[in-house]
Amino acid sequence: MPGGKPTMTYAIQCFGEPGAEIINPTPAFPIYESMINYTGATSVKYDLTEDKDLKFSADKILSLVTDKTRLLVLINPNNRFIVDKYLMEKKCLLFLTTQN
Repeated sequence: MPGGKPTMTYAIQCFGEPGAEIINPTPAFPIYESMINYTGATSVKYDLTEDKDLKFSADKILSLVTDKTRLLVLINPNNRFIVDKYLMEKKCLLFLTTQN
């Protein structure tokens, strides 16, 4: 099966369960939320359109993390400039999540 749907389906099924929270972007592929709902987990969204730039803030995402958080779905736009521009924010998020 090509594409990322099988991988995302398996990851969400592994970590999703009633009482768990999965942090996911909006807008995003519908498969994320439908699989989260299927597992009984709660979808906790972070908005990529807030500043119309399709970027995320590490601090904002970390503010959504609770003791019920089991998975964080990060997406990359296919625009190389945007990916490079926000690489530092992603590295910051990775570092901060390993510290908590």
